Amino acid sequence: MINAQMKIQGFMPTTNKSTLVYGTYKGFRLPEGKSYRPTNLEKVNSILAIAIENGHNCYSFEIYDEDFLKDLERFKSKLEKIDSTARYLKVCLDTHIQLLVFWKHTEAELIALLEQYMDADDFALQTAVMNVSENAVEAANVAYQLAEHYLIPKPAKKAKQMSGNDLTPEEKAMSVVFELKPTVVRRS
Repeated sequence: MINAQMKIQGFMPTTNKSTLVYGTYKGFRLPEGKSYRPTNLEKVNSILAIAIENGHNCYSFEIYDEDFLKDLERFKSKLEKIDSTARYLKVCLDTHIQLLVFWKHTEAELIALLEQYMDADDFALQTAVMNVSENAVEAANVAYQLAEHYLIPKPAKKAKQMSGNDLTPEEKAMSVVFELKPTVVRRS
């Protein structure tokens, strides 16, 4: 298990349930029965806006090698050298790490990059959404999953379960709003 020690000495997150987001977020219908941390949703939403603006593709991975966390900064640096607009999000769960990468390049190039840090059997591609700007709803379904409120131990009281690229104030101000637009259709 990735976080076996966390179960022994980890901290359980304490979140006031009234601050969690349920149902709809900025016009996007979230899955029923799940709660989301507002700060995580904001970060995911800003990164999704950046991905839409830059015409990124979205790739979701499950990573089973906990040593990847030690190489995360090097991975991030290499990712940004290949594509300066690339963004990532990660969530550390009990059994694996969820990694979401938005960038302009192909799935094969991203897998080759990940293989520089771990064996191919230590990670699995879960979802690929090509051209996020044209498939924003599908990409949002994948991305917002990382903002879910998990009641699992974390290594320290102030440790974050979800993290990703540091965003500038301008990037944090970016947002995606989903709108339901009615269209009248007359049958002939």
